[in-house]
Amino acid sequence: MLNTNLYEVIEEKDRIEKRTRPSFTKEQISKMTEWIDSHSHNPYPTESEKEKLSIATGLNLKQVSIWFTNTRKVNFYEQFCNFL
Repeated sequence: MLNTNLYEVIEEKDRIEKRTRPSFTKEQISKMTEWIDSHSHNPYPTESEKEKLSIATGLNLKQVSIWFTNTRKVNFYEQFCNFL
């Protein structure tokens, strides 16, 4: 009986602590996409560029950085698949 309750407590804790995925607005995505399109030769924003995008979009620096990392991965994958 004690083990069952312990498992229930752990499951409840995990359920509560799950992070939700942020949804970006079209305007936020548009501003970051505009930046990455105009810098396709080097799609790595500097810290100051990330700060400017953070202010412009209302996102924090971590969200901006993660968005760029994920977008570069997707773009690379798409280019690789088109190459084959």
